[in-house]
Amino acid sequence: MKKSLVRKLRAAISILLSLFISTSALAEVNFYILPVKADGDITEEAANVVYKKAEQILTRNSAAASGVADVFAIEAKLTVTGENTTSGLIQDVTSISGELTLVALNKIDNSKYYSVTVPLKAASKGDKSPVLTLANSIKTTEPVYTRFVRTAREKIETFFAEHCDEILARAKGLALGENMNIALAYLLGMPASAPCYEEALELMAGLRARINQENDEKKDPDNNTESADNGESGNSVEKTDEEEPIKESPISDETEIYVQNPNWNFKLQSAEYIPASRKIKLTALITYTGNNSGSSNCAVGFRTAYNNKGESYDRCFVEGDRYRPFPENVPVKVVYYIDNVKTNPDILKYVGLEVDYQKVELRNVKVKQ
Repeated sequence: MKKSLVRKLRAAISILLSLFISTSALAEVNFYILPVKADGDITEEAANVVYKKAEQILTRNSAAASGVADVFAIEAKLTVTGENTTSGLIQDVTSISGELTLVALNKIDNSKYYSVTVPLKAASKGDKSPVLTLANSIKTTEPVYTRFVRTAREKIETFFAEHCDEILARAKGLALGENMNIALAYLLGMPASAPCYEEALELMAGLRARINQENDEKKDPDNNTESADNGESGNSVEKTDEEEPIKESPISDETEIYVQNPNWNFKLQSAEYIPASRKIKLTALITYTGNNSGSSNCAVGFRTAYNNKGESYDRCFVEGDRYRPFPENVPVKVVYYIDNVKTNPDILKYVGLEVDYQKVELRNVKVKQ
């Protein structure tokens, strides 16, 4: 009976928490940056510069996603349009021109809301990479980027206002198809100005409660149902507290894992603090369980992390290449690091990761030393 009461209390708390998170997270449309791929003339180093420049644009315009409602994304692409090398008295000079294209989109349904293309020009001397020089020439303080963020937000609010019923119907359809996590992420993109915002909040609260209930049942499969006759049958026996003592671990010892895409399985193997290097090392096994014979060159990323005091860590990265193959049903080891950690926080309250542009969230991760 007590277990049943605890489960009901957890469900009620989950609904209240969902409402609080949704209300605070959706008050304003924010974005995160999709990984920029090296392609053709664009080197890996230049792609990384473009990614950082795009992040700076969002930060300067107070439009960077917090790691909770990251449905909206910015796709940044650098294109070379012309290149010319002339001989100088001391060293050659390469004049290069190109374009930076930014696209605001929805990662759940791939809706594209707004885009802008900014012309770029640069000159590199000697052995310096012309493409890298072009990427570094992006001036994140230019007004065109502020207008882009403002217009993208306006376009998104207009889109959700005009397609409210369609968006709710799609989310309900996803939930019926057992894609509750995807449905929840889709609704997290609902701006507070949308006419169906309140209905979306109620739907999100219900989804979060169902997800938590399923997680509880998976953790405790032998006690996920109550007696159907509620003790009225002569064969039913009510267990006392002495017969079945309730043992509950503190919530900080129970790592919660949320994976946005059901085709991916994420298993955290270990979380340890390394005093000598002042790093936290997270080791995970990630498995692609889809049916297209594997997923190649998928991006893995580390967005953010918070400790038990609500303090964030800004130096988070993945060991090795950002893009790597994931053969179907083959666990792939991925190592994440949090750098410049002076003392062991014991608990990481929130860790925001990314696999194949899809969100992975870890909560209440116990860090060993």
